[in-house]
Amino acid sequence: MPPPAAAVRRRAGVGFGLLAAVGLFAGGIELARRTAGWFRPAAAAPFRVVVPTGDAVVRRGDPVTLSAYLEPTAPDAVLPAAVDLVTRPGPGEPETRRRMTPDPGTGAAVAVLPAATADFEYRVEAGPAASDWFAVRVADPVELAPGTAVELAPLAYAAAVVKPRTLLGFADLDAVVGTTATVRLRFTRPAAAAVLEWRPDAPGGLPQSLAVALDPDAAGGTATLPLREPGGLRLVLTNEPGVRTLRTEVAVRVRVRPDEPPRFETVGGLWSAPRAVRPGQSVTISVTLADDVAVASAELEVATGPGFASIARLPVALTGAGTPAAEGKVTFDPGAAAGAEGKLRVRLRAADARPGATATYPADGWAEWTVAPAAPPPDAQEAYGPRDAVAAKLGAAQADLRDAAKTAAVLQAATGAKGGLPIDHAARLAAARATLKATAGTLRDAAREAAVTPPLRPLAGSLRTLADTAVGDADEYLRRAATDDPVERRAALEAAATRLRQADERAGHLGRVNGQLARARLDADRLATLAAAYTALADRAAAGAPAAEVAAERTRLAARFHETLADSDPLRV
Repeated sequence: MPPPAAAVRRRAGVGFGLLAAVGLFAGGIELARRTAGWFRPAAAAPFRVVVPTGDAVVRRGDPVTLSAYLEPTAPDAVLPAAVDLVTRPGPGEPETRRRMTPDPGTGAAVAVLPAATADFEYRVEAGPAASDWFAVRVADPVELAPGTAVELAPLAYAAAVVKPRTLLGFADLDAVVGTTATVRLRFTRPAAAAVLEWRPDAPGGLPQSLAVALDPDAAGGTATLPLREPGGLRLVLTNEPGVRTLRTEVAVRVRVRPDEPPRFETVGGLWSAPRAVRPGQSVTISVTLADDVAVASAELEVATGPGFASIARLPVALTGAGTPAAEGKVTFDPGAAAGAEGKLRVRLRAADARPGATATYPADGWAEWTVAPAAPPPDAQEAYGPRDAVAAKLGAAQADLRDAAKTAAVLQAATGAKGGLPIDHAARLAAARATLKATAGTLRDAAREAAVTPPLRPLAGSLRTLADTAVGDADEYLRRAATDDPVERRAALEAAATRLRQADERAGHLGRVNGQLARARLDADRLATLAAAYTALADRAAAGAPAAEVAAERTRLAARFHETLADSDPLRV
């Protein structure tokens, strides 16, 4: 039976009411979408907006750089020229729109916002397309504070004589291999975590992470690590867990060097060339030493008797023992040590705290001394002895340079217009290169000899440069000459011969400078001695010394002065 008409009307009314309610609800949603700012008209875009920066955490007060790019989704897509950045404090908050600037290098659109002090949201719009909303959160980082320091503890064998070194701050480290570094950190705020990341320079070296033991208040921490090899050390600090996690990274370089034996910085009274001393003449040998960790001791070794088998060791009293720099001197009577033979050998030996780590001077043997009544005056020996030691090495180097130049000239003349490198030519080239390698070593030895004698020290750099440049260049040309192309071979041999002649001329010039510096030293020493004697005489005269005695001494000093002038060409000019 059909329902009464009134019932039908009631049902229809309810249906229309439901439809109206649904319509009003949908309209409300639409209005809310428009009001909230995330409404976008449903329009198909042949591209999409990609935002690499996404959600981000930035330091409070730092500028914020945001970027985006348009990625075509259709082959014939036309990309809009304008890209906008839309920002808001949060959902439902007012929006700010600004145009993003294209990056010429990448094609991306970029916007740099001023210093961030509060969180905000952003998205990127281009034509009908838009990205999702992303969040930028502001956080306070953990940074290093005053009080941060690194303590470098010496190697175990040197702990008895070397005190730990403290470096303020967290900066590049320079230490001897085996040193222990204790990093003591202070932070600007409590840290959630702190880690030291180590990456060695050596290929294939394994990176390591070392956790920093945080203090109870997390406002500082400590970590200890051995320094075994060079590499990079990075401190990574984390402020807090969660969505505001922010890392602070501080990277430093670690330079690690081996603990070499002590180095002779200066030596007086001793050189590698032979020396003659007069009977009864005492000789004082002085030395200045340097070491990577600490100079422990030094001694003068004196070898005498048949075969120089009897060795006496005279300790050198050092000032600064147990530190990286020390100096001292020792005085002895060579005639008493040599005995009737009148021959002896001497050398210095220095040691650091590392067992067995010693160095000698001369480095390649002993200095030969002779006790003879006719020995030159001590001041002349002091000036000309180091000169002769350098000159001997320079002379040997020049002889090698001339031999190599002769070889290059002969091979150049023998190189025909055609044909590969003959076997005998290859052998002679190899021999010449071996000679040049030895020559460079001889020049560096001469540089070391000059360096330990302050008046000759200006020569040291020039000698090293000669070994590294002119001799090194000549060696490179000889290497190039080992080719089967006769044209290239002839050109390389000609260049090598030219460079070798130049090296020989330069060595000759340095030899003359060596002599001039020695003469200048002798003149300066003699004039200084005379000046001191004149000053002492003046003091005696002022104190009432007899006039005749003063006059006689003045006459004697004047004679010595004229003798000094007569003996020196530079002073007579």
